[in-house]
Amino acid sequence: MRPRKVVKKAIEFIAQNDLIQKKDIIIVGVSGGADSICLLLTLLELKKKYETQLIVAHFNHGLRKKEVQKEQRIVEELAKKHALPFYTKKLTISKKEKPTEALLREKRHRFFQEVCKEAGGQKIATGHTKNDQAETVLMRLLRGTGTTGLSGMLPKNNLLIRPLLNVSREEVEQYLKMHKQRFATDSSNKDERFMRNKIRHKLLPYLKKNFNPKIIDTLATVGKNTTGDRQWIETQSKKYIETIVTQTGGSKSSIVLDMEKFGKAPKAMQKYVLRHVATLQKKRKNETVTDAMIEELHKEIKNKQKRGRLGEKSLKL
Repeated sequence: MRPRKVVKKAIEFIAQNDLIQKKDIIIVGVSGGADSICLLLTLLELKKKYETQLIVAHFNHGLRKKEVQKEQRIVEELAKKHALPFYTKKLTISKKEKPTEALLREKRHRFFQEVCKEAGGQKIATGHTKNDQAETVLMRLLRGTGTTGLSGMLPKNNLLIRPLLNVSREEVEQYLKMHKQRFATDSSNKDERFMRNKIRHKLLPYLKKNFNPKIIDTLATVGKNTTGDRQWIETQSKKYIETIVTQTGGSKSSIVLDMEKFGKAPKAMQKYVLRHVATLQKKRKNETVTDAMIEELHKEIKNKQKRGRLGEKSLKL
């Protein structure tokens, strides 16, 4: 593989999805692993083309003491080598919080957003690859999902951009090898107690060997093909959400559904309205919304209606 292949694929993907504009200030999330190091080096190669300003942000999870020190050192040295501003923050968890994957992700992205605001940034770039996309689609499929889940990770989501989403992990590793660039390896990525790791190390290799040699490309294509459907549905569902859902202010905020309008909405849209409500509820607990949660919410609404509230025009959740 030529060293420029990754860069060319990134340029095409950035253009197709309108990820970067001229003179953007981009916060680059760099963990020290292969994917994020490749992302930083790729964006450095594109710096002149887009006239961007790059800022390195490293979130120290502090869960693997020796490893995280090495990771931070690699990232900090790389930022210094290329004269890039470097921000870091160590994870802090209160006694009431459980260090779940969702909580860690929330705190990491909150840190990136803080850096973005302080630096006046326009974008936050992360190093998710085609393999991450394939793993995400397959994991959601196994858990049970619809169009939203099958679309996987979006190339662009508000400030967040994923320039390497069409680049494979194999291409990333070859790119770094050719550049003789060192990176850190997270030992927790081998822990098969986590579903994603089990899919990565067990299921995908099995499917590749016995069913489809190009399973990574196939699953990534599923994500790509359903993204347009998802975006159109979400645009339509927002129109319903704005008229059906009301959230009251205050520390003990509640959510009110206009049951008359909710009942008249198409069944498919009702599910998206409930997903929005579930998201509002679960944000307080740093939980990820699942189809099971949406089904549970639907049952809750039906039960409240049965308890003598059928005539009410609105329902408080």
